[in-house]
Amino acid sequence: SDGLTPLMLEGILTQCLGILTKEAGSGYFQSTSRSFAIFLGKRKLSFTDMDYEAIHKAHRIITDHPEKNLTISGLCREVFLNEQKLKTGFALCYHTTIGAYLKDCRMAHASEMLIHTDLSVHAVARACGYTSSAGFIKAFRQKYHVTPLQFRADSNSCATDFNNDRISKC
Repeated sequence: SDGLTPLMLEGILTQCLGILTKEAGSGYFQSTSRSFAIFLGKRKLSFTDMDYEAIHKAHRIITDHPEKNLTISGLCREVFLNEQKLKTGFALCYHTTIGAYLKDCRMAHASEMLIHTDLSVHAVARACGYTSSAGFIKAFRQKYHVTPLQFRADSNSCATDFNNDRISKC
């Protein structure tokens, strides 16, 4: 008579179900993950929180080290994502491609160096990850519509005009 009777078991199970129902209604069992899937043609591509962390890590790597010889396959190995997931996820998160973002970071770094240093264009190109000065000048001109030397001259004239309290074209 000290054992669990069927009536007692039913009562305990009913209490458990009541607690579970109450918790489910309050959102206790809802997932907090941002996991979702997109379709690329007929292929389904799912993203998890870990995928997002990897994508943000790739973004930080590019932002912090635009001068490095970064490749998509190298980034994939570093953040442990396959190429399609990294490229698609990066575009979804940042509304640009990895290549375009890397180029923008390099150009921003180059413009800062041109303004704040006296390094040659070749040295700036090398410091920004370009192996060829011609490729650097072409990319710089596409971005800023002036050559690196014109950019430096314009920024120096703006600084001179500002320091002399003159209104300038800048």
